[in-house]
Amino acid sequence: MDLRTLTYERDGRVARITLNRPERGNGITLRMPRELAHCVERADLDPEVHVIALSGKGKGFCGGYDLVASAEGKWDDEDPAPEGAPTDPATVAKNHDPRGTWEPTVDYAMMRRNVDGFMSLFRADKPVVCKVHGFCVAGGTDMALCSDLLVIEDRRSATHRPGSGGCRPPCSGLTGSGPSAPSAFSSPAIA
Repeated sequence: MDLRTLTYERDGRVARITLNRPERGNGITLRMPRELAHCVERADLDPEVHVIALSGKGKGFCGGYDLVASAEGKWDDEDPAPEGAPTDPATVAKNHDPRGTWEPTVDYAMMRRNVDGFMSLFRADKPVVCKVHGFCVAGGTDMALCSDLLVIEDRRSATHRPGSGGCRPPCSGLTGSGPSAPSAFSSPAIA
């Protein structure tokens, strides 16, 4: 897979996945969760990797969904989806047009795919450590909370307001209880 929103590199026994849209606050696009799942699978299948490290490039970890790109219909980094599919940018734009009727099942179908991408972190066979610096907002918290361990800068700004139009973090209260959590603290040195 051609990575456009993330970078992936192996540094010894560490697979480093970095959100790589600093000019947009590492805003989440429709493509980013698919790339994330691809990178997690790549790390899971690499016998040399013992831990996955997730971070964001630039001033903050993740500013949530890239609502500007969505509002402007500028999904330039997206692969074409079949016309009418829930991940088709035209379908997303039409469903969020305030002059039209909002169809919740279309939003659900799109967001489920995004959450599936985030949940790849939670389901990873190897421990996932997430470094949060600067800001971590809305969908960014969804992603971070799917990790086994969070390392958070003491000056960060993290927020998620349920009912404000976003989704409930998929792993609220479950952080550190993923399948790889027991090995996160009981395995030999990982770095």
